[in-house]
Amino acid sequence: MITVEGFDLIESIGQGGLGDVYLATRQSTGGRVALKWLRDVDDQEAVWRRTQRELAALLDLKGHPNVIHVEEVVTTAHGPVIVMEHAGGGSLASLLQRRRTWMSPEECIFVAVQASAALAAAHQLGIVHRDVKPQNLLISAFGQVKVCDFGIASLARTAQHRERTSALSYRYASPEELDDVADEIGDRADVYSLGATLHHLRTNEVPQFRNRSSRTTRSLGSVTAGSVEDQLIGLIRLSTEHRVQDRPTSKELLVAFEKISDGLGDRRVRELTPHHPTQSSASDMGDGPNTSLPVQPTPSLDKRARTGSAALPDVTTAPTEWWAKK
Repeated sequence: MITVEGFDLIESIGQGGLGDVYLATRQSTGGRVALKWLRDVDDQEAVWRRTQRELAALLDLKGHPNVIHVEEVVTTAHGPVIVMEHAGGGSLASLLQRRRTWMSPEECIFVAVQASAALAAAHQLGIVHRDVKPQNLLISAFGQVKVCDFGIASLARTAQHRERTSALSYRYASPEELDDVADEIGDRADVYSLGATLHHLRTNEVPQFRNRSSRTTRSLGSVTAGSVEDQLIGLIRLSTEHRVQDRPTSKELLVAFEKISDGLGDRRVRELTPHHPTQSSASDMGDGPNTSLPVQPTPSLDKRARTGSAALPDVTTAPTEWWAKK
């Protein structure tokens, strides 16, 4: 375990390809924080200096209710350590692991509103996350969704870390990121990753629509009608269009999801039930291949009808077939 001046480390709560995360107490205040030690990163490297500039820009996001706050960056003998707000509820990845099943459409809308609000605020400041996935969507102690690891994704794009992070992060990466088309990688890459993440949360299946043909005739107006499930599916599909220009902006996506949420009435989800901080798994806040999620076999449609869950999407064979039906 590392040592960081001014902090008492309590336990390791996450391990990934880029670094290790520890739950710690700040000695001066007694408050709990998360410390992310970036393993194998030299604080003199050019890529780290660029990342520091991104982290500095995040100060403008401090106070946003759906962003994990970066409090400071500490230089230690072990390398750079990022001091962050601690979200005691764990990640959405760990939530799926515990449930071993999908989220409801209403829960997905709740996640979508809060995550897209964070992304829209960041994009307005010119900050692109580039690593949106269930592991980077955390649950606060009050059940709210918070996006973490802004400013760190650029480290994962170096040759040194690419192999370690590709097994997990690239499942949610946009086509332009996979093709490494630098001049096309912008805020709509985050929109794609959020859409892929919502697909995973709703089906408990990793995204499998890389070869899907572009549907340029779709628009936000054409998908914000019908059942909640249909609207959710439509917005996921629109967010994951192959061509960058066919996707909505994060602000447009936020407005669309807020409209759906407002129409839910009593069915509107207002918080996710977090687990106790001491139950945090090693996958929380991790970013490497060791955080791969297990896939729970989906019950048959007949069985779901008998249990009163017939509204769930038909994913009895594969997500791509469910996708095609919609």
